[in-house]
Amino acid sequence: MIKRLFFIFNLMITAAASAQLLELKAADAVINGDNIAYESRRDRDCIGSWEDVNATVSWDIELNKSGTVNVSAIQAADSSAAGNLYSVSIADRSINGTVADTGSWGEFNTIKLGKLKINTPGKYQVTVKALSKQNKAVMNLKTIILEGPALDAARTFVPLHRQRGIYFAKKQYQPQELPTFAQSRKLLPDPVLDDNPDYLDMYWKCWELAFDHYKKPEPGSGFVSNYMDEAFNPNIFQWDTIFMIMFARYANHVFPAIQSLDNFYCKQHSNGFICGRFGKIRAKIIILKIAQKR
Repeated sequence: MIKRLFFIFNLMITAAASAQLLELKAADAVINGDNIAYESRRDRDCIGSWEDVNATVSWDIELNKSGTVNVSAIQAADSSAAGNLYSVSIADRSINGTVADTGSWGEFNTIKLGKLKINTPGKYQVTVKALSKQNKAVMNLKTIILEGPALDAARTFVPLHRQRGIYFAKKQYQPQELPTFAQSRKLLPDPVLDDNPDYLDMYWKCWELAFDHYKKPEPGSGFVSNYMDEAFNPNIFQWDTIFMIMFARYANHVFPAIQSLDNFYCKQHSNGFICGRFGKIRAKIIILKIAQKR
């Protein structure tokens, strides 16, 4: 009985400790600036290509308690970026950090930055900003970690003006079987090209390739429909998708490639802007500043 109570007590302590930690991941950040992007490569999963010293990375959080917040950063850099300075701020409180040489841009270490005092519970924005840059890039940033009593039951949230796809009804993917070329060929348009049999072979090969590159969304991507994959990049592209569905429109009854556009509409900004490309693994916004330049 005593052993069981001790076990339950340990579970309670572990649960309480885990509730006092908030990890702000690069994939969930809002990026504001030029020459900075989320990198979805398996060895990165970070904010990278950070060449704009004026760029910022931010998350919105809600704290239910006041108290001390311990701040750490999981970052990577080589010797060329070591010594760069940056700040992490919560509301009007900020703490500075120094980029450490971790050996390479793909080798991440956890760097403890210090403590911030939050006097009032509420909604806050956590912002990372570069303060200085000695060479081409600031650092690769994977995660900001917040720990302490103030983080008890804390959460991240997305303000309405930053929510995506609020005008699009389809919110999640409903599994659909992918059509196959073999099953659908007899239902596809059959052109009459008696004088050019090579063109006919090319036509059917195009359809075969199209079916072969019709994909289901990857888990965690946020995509809501099956889509045509351009097959050369880990992103989907608005430009390429539009041209591909123009070809596929002749067989929408068996090959509904127009649904590919759903994965752009479901990520539309509240101001109407639709980004040019998204990652297939995690649908992170790649092009963000175009709307502000126009």
